[in-house]
Amino acid sequence: MQDSNSKLIYFIVAVFTLLQFIVLLLFGYTPYPDSNGYISIAKECIAQGQPYPSAAQIDNGGFLWNVGSINIVALFLSLFHSITPLLCLYAVLKGVSALLVYNISNKLFGAGTAFLTLIIYVLYPANYGESTSVLSELPFMFFVLLGVWMALKGKVLAGGMSVAIANWMRPMGIVFVAAMVVYFLAVKRYKDILRTVAGYVTVIAIIGSMSYARTGYFIYQAKTGWMALLQYSVDNSPEDDAYYTDADGYNIIQKDSVWQKRMLQWVVSHPKDYVLQMPKKLVKTYVSDNVNLCVFLPDKSRSNYMYGPLSMEKLADDFPHYSFVQWLTVYNLIYYYCIMVLFVLGCVVMIRRKELQKIAVPAGVVFFGTLVLLLVCHGESRFHIPFMPFIIMVAAYWIQRNACFIRMTCTE
Repeated sequence: MQDSNSKLIYFIVAVFTLLQFIVLLLFGYTPYPDSNGYISIAKECIAQGQPYPSAAQIDNGGFLWNVGSINIVALFLSLFHSITPLLCLYAVLKGVSALLVYNISNKLFGAGTAFLTLIIYVLYPANYGESTSVLSELPFMFFVLLGVWMALKGKVLAGGMSVAIANWMRPMGIVFVAAMVVYFLAVKRYKDILRTVAGYVTVIAIIGSMSYARTGYFIYQAKTGWMALLQYSVDNSPEDDAYYTDADGYNIIQKDSVWQKRMLQWVVSHPKDYVLQMPKKLVKTYVSDNVNLCVFLPDKSRSNYMYGPLSMEKLADDFPHYSFVQWLTVYNLIYYYCIMVLFVLGCVVMIRRKELQKIAVPAGVVFFGTLVLLLVCHGESRFHIPFMPFIIMVAAYWIQRNACFIRMTCTE
């Protein structure tokens, strides 16, 4: 970047970061159910004097949740007796993530597209308020973006290691490793595939070995996938197979094996149902991007179901008599749908132009991520949030390319 452009980029990122703090100050903590659950489990760990999962939690817990995210909460609670310093750190990480999004886009598409990517990113309402909770998406995205950026710069081993740390926060790291492998194949950097995988596996081995030494189990990520998939599959099946989800009498590691076995058995006996559920999962994953707007709800700390006012069903029922937050949500939805349409158009253009080096990472993330969600996860709009920076890059590419085309046409 030239010096003047560099100053402008850093200024935009600084303002974006400051706004994260302002939102945190004005609207306070957002009590998402998962965020409250992390805090509760972290407090148990502190009381038991062990990292997550403690011995008692392994024996008596319901399931193994996002290990790294909970341990970070436990660390800050033990050091500061409050999650406020962690929320402030997350506000900084969100700001730095914007700079990483710019840098990745600049590397893949050039400075013009990168600048548009940054502008779209910082103006997107859903990118405000994530730091008002301790959900796993924000730290996951920071380490993923850091890993992808380092890998693109040539620091491939460190990049793989950073993605593995992200996977410790939320078990989706393999999606981004797969996208990087496709990119290195496209640019013929074959040795970097091995280095990326080596960095990823090394950190997993370290985390898992430390857990094994303490608990006797090789734990390096959450184990909620089989449980959630089985529950979703059974709940959306015409047959009453609710007993399938019961796993009493096992510890949380054994429960995962039980759920996996039962899920595979269910797929064998219900192959049609398994396949027919996929379109609904796809729709539920991408139909909206409203979750982060909960930060602006006035009664969020007292609501029995915080997501209710911003759900698609409630928005349809209340039209056109919306609250301010609902109008903001509608604006965010329009913004989101425009980004998604431009992403598809951008992918079509790059495929036609055979620009594999450009499309490999963003399209790879969306393709492999969606595939994982359809095959071994259940549908939920939160799940596509880690894909959004890469979707925005492709949308910005289409805008920048067509803006250039329009300017050239007008000057002829």
